[in-house]
Amino acid sequence: MQLNLNFPQLPLPHEEVWAQLSDADRAAALQALAELITKAALDVEQEANDD
Repeated sequence: MQLNLNFPQLPLPHEEVWAQLSDADRAAALQALAELITKAALDVEQEANDD
């Protein structure tokens, strides 16, 4: 069953900030996020293996 949530279509402040970043800055931010996600996933896997 699909639920439809009626969120108002308000602009989000972070979207405006993202639009102002250069392509290089966006790439750097995405790279940093990818590294953090990878580290978090590896930490969770390591914790599971320690148990």
